[in-house]
Amino acid sequence: MSAQLHTSSGAGVYAYDMPNLPWQETGRPGIRQKAIRADRASGHFLGLVAFEPMISSGVHQHHGPATSLMLGGSLSDYQDNYGRDTITINLDGTTHDAITWEGCSFVSRLEGATSYLPANAGQGAGHVGAGEAIFANPRPEEMPALDFPLRSARQYATSIARLSRRMLFDYSIAKENHRFVELTLWPDMRIPAHRVTALTEWMVLAGGATINNVPVPIGAVVVIEAGTEVSIESQFGCRLLAWADGPITWSEGQSLPDIYGF
Repeated sequence: MSAQLHTSSGAGVYAYDMPNLPWQETGRPGIRQKAIRADRASGHFLGLVAFEPMISSGVHQHHGPATSLMLGGSLSDYQDNYGRDTITINLDGTTHDAITWEGCSFVSRLEGATSYLPANAGQGAGHVGAGEAIFANPRPEEMPALDFPLRSARQYATSIARLSRRMLFDYSIAKENHRFVELTLWPDMRIPAHRVTALTEWMVLAGGATINNVPVPIGAVVVIEAGTEVSIESQFGCRLLAWADGPITWSEGQSLPDIYGF
């Protein structure tokens, strides 16, 4: 199977079969990634990251929100131990060092660059857009992560039949009008045609979906560009981890609520 799954809608929707994409070396021994988006100028990133056992990130500071879901293993910093199915949200200014004793993998979306102290600059290869800087923790009284088990976020039914949503982060703290959610499409359901107004991205956590009549399997990452019209359905049910940078507009005069919670 090709690692990229092409949809019938042409430009605007791109799906990637993550389990079949090769791991890429980051330049930091013990840290690999499967990058879908990686902008070294801005530090923006979307993809999978894997740490081998007993590898640490090095002290670093985030310059933009970083949202992740632990897929396996665990990662620890001075606040907590973040195990499988934990959501972690590092806000702008987060300053910490993280280590995995057993190895780990996670899906991550970074929305800013990362700084490393000059003495640790060689460790920055594990982050896209890493640079050197002299810094201190700007808010030492605040914990480095908002963290919680994915299942602990309450699941709410929506006004669309057989579609439910967990709100994971609405970015209001980061002064952005974005949403990070989990969507559950129950069997034999369809989300009517709509247009995304900003970049929207998914990872299929379980089951399978169909977007614009093309099947998207478990483990796939989907990138939907701003202005693209899509319809989504699932025959046997699925769960999607989704980042939406703006609301949708319904096609054909629909007046339903926004599926991402705007």
